[in-house]
Amino acid sequence: VLEKIFKTISGDGEYPIVMELVNDLENPSKISINVLPKEYLKTHENIHKNIVEYACEITSILRPLLEDLVRRHSEYGVIAVFKRNGRRKVLPPTFKPPKHNIPLLPKTCPIGFIVGYSPNLSKWLILYYDPIGYYGVEYYEVSKDGFKSLWKLKFMEKEELGTFRLAKVEGNLQVEKWMNILNVSAKVGSKLEEVITKDSFSVEDPNVFSAFFIVPVRRVSEEVEECEIYIYSRYWGSPKLIRTNVKYHKEHGLTGLMWIREVNLTPSMKWLKTDWKVLSRISLITACVLSVLKS
Repeated sequence: VLEKIFKTISGDGEYPIVMELVNDLENPSKISINVLPKEYLKTHENIHKNIVEYACEITSILRPLLEDLVRRHSEYGVIAVFKRNGRRKVLPPTFKPPKHNIPLLPKTCPIGFIVGYSPNLSKWLILYYDPIGYYGVEYYEVSKDGFKSLWKLKFMEKEELGTFRLAKVEGNLQVEKWMNILNVSAKVGSKLEEVITKDSFSVEDPNVFSAFFIVPVRRVSEEVEECEIYIYSRYWGSPKLIRTNVKYHKEHGLTGLMWIREVNLTPSMKWLKTDWKVLSRISLITACVLSVLKS
């Protein structure tokens, strides 16, 4: 399976990727990988075959890191892996995610979706659609206590089915430059389409460092739903998928944010207690591998 995925990644280019599993095939502690692009790699000459190969300086990667790398570059960015009854299962996603443009309006989105995006992981704009006539936009900042709400826009479906109007503004509304999907002069009574000025936003936008798109799959209990979460980042070209239980909070924005404490949103950063920390050692290795794959 790994070989098939890496062949898919490398395609039919002049310098394909060659993989070699070492030790126990079922559960090796490390996996050796040789990547063959042109730049920043040392050269090995094979005199007998009269060819020149370019091999990566990094020849050994911890298995969990490589598995994570493989998942990011599969068809959906990741294979949905989750635990149930102590066993790991792999399932295909139930909803095919948008690869680049995340839809924002109720008419184009799955029921009950939550969208979040950030320019730097310390600021988050959250958009969510409650199918019972409610749509909201919330702005959060990461603080020492977790997530602090700065302002909220609440839309209600009052007049006719499918027509949402801005019913309430909480906090001091300030639309920053990276929030380019919002109208800076939003007023109570405005239609949703007048405030959310784009049908979708691009995860390739230079203002977007990371984004996520949550789709409910099934209800587990009164307060918990199993969800598929598609995570986008500058580090990979297709969304990373995780399948996990999401606990619902009174504030919809927190529902969309609290799960990220348990998940690495980027290859090099992890939420530790009350803040993002850079994992420099993993960051260096991952950055090298990703740069090699991208080349």
